[in-house]
Amino acid sequence: MYKARPFLYGRVWGEGVFQLNPTFEESLQKFQKFLENNWYPREVVWVTPDDVLIGNGPTVYVKTPIPAKSKMLARQLFEIGIAQQNGVLFDTLCQSDGMTFCYAWVPASNEEADRSLMSNGLKLAARTGSSKLPARIVPSRFTGSTFGSDIGDYNEGKQSSFMNSGAAPPFAIFEG
Repeated sequence: MYKARPFLYGRVWGEGVFQLNPTFEESLQKFQKFLENNWYPREVVWVTPDDVLIGNGPTVYVKTPIPAKSKMLARQLFEIGIAQQNGVLFDTLCQSDGMTFCYAWVPASNEEADRSLMSNGLKLAARTGSSKLPARIVPSRFTGSTFGSDIGDYNEGKQSSFMNSGAAPPFAIFEG
């Protein structure tokens, strides 16, 4: 049986208490402040698994231009996570040239939300220290085979790579 998770109230370095039903824009502003506090560029670029190539090394290849649908998908995932009260995660993937490449993630079920320690609100995360990943910007026509054996165009399981993209904790996390 599903047990309701309480909404966690908190403060992010003097920024105030998170609202129970924040808008995407309010949540994005809090995420940008959170990124700054964790030494990331404030400019957020939303990516999906189709926008990146993840290889064997620490570099994440970001295919540009990033389609506008990536930001729309992040917004949709946010709205779904808040509406279903399973929570939503805003997390960093990599950074380059004044941009932080980020993704939104929503648990598929109540059980997955519990396993992922999600509250029913917004969870912010950022890779820190040696777990931070650099990005290399490449044209969108690139595929894994463009780079040879060092990188694979992971069509299956790439979504889970966003949650475990070659970097282990530590993470900076705030739930609210």
